[in-house]
Amino acid sequence: MLVVPWFTPNLTLPDWSQIRITTSAVRIRPKKGLPKPRVPACLPSIDVRALSWCSPGMTARYSRSSNAVAVRQAKAADVARIVHMLWDDEQGRRRESTLPENAGTYLSAFEQIERDPNSHVFVATLDDVVVGCLQLTILPGLSYRGTTRALIEDVRVAKSSRGQGIGSHLLSFAEARAADLGCSMIELFVHDSRSDAHRFYETAGYSGVHRGFRKKLG
Repeated sequence: MLVVPWFTPNLTLPDWSQIRITTSAVRIRPKKGLPKPRVPACLPSIDVRALSWCSPGMTARYSRSSNAVAVRQAKAADVARIVHMLWDDEQGRRRESTLPENAGTYLSAFEQIERDPNSHVFVATLDDVVVGCLQLTILPGLSYRGTTRALIEDVRVAKSSRGQGIGSHLLSFAEARAADLGCSMIELFVHDSRSDAHRFYETAGYSGVHRGFRKKLG
């Protein structure tokens, strides 16, 4: 098998190979008994994010992309996309709604967040498409000798964009912003069932030192 870091955006496969395209490499497997495939001399920096098998003789086309993750303050126009990411898992479907009649409730909540100087919603974008989000809340307090803490909530990455470091990028951004806003501690809460999220935060340096409780009012 031959592995190359990138490939041409328009590739016609001859009758000697199969190709698997992943986020980081192009893998070419020659048919048994046939010579090793030749790699084009010029390999442009192309973002190849699709994961698929292409049969021999087929043409695979992939567009150029900067593949640069950016994080910015969320806007009202982002709310529908954020809500969809919040909704798009087993727990989210129990508590969120993507129905048009509920849009006003989410937009009203977003407006309240915008008016609160201690509340921030950030989105991660990939090629100008919103692919992740989180909410950051600054909490002045008396404990820990008057320490100002930051609370991170609603961290989500779109399913189609996971595995590219977007969650880590968002988290690092939020930590840096919290430090800029005078916080010396950052906290978050993760549902017991989200074992993958537990591992993600532990790898990022967080420790599970508290047990959270919740009670609905009204």
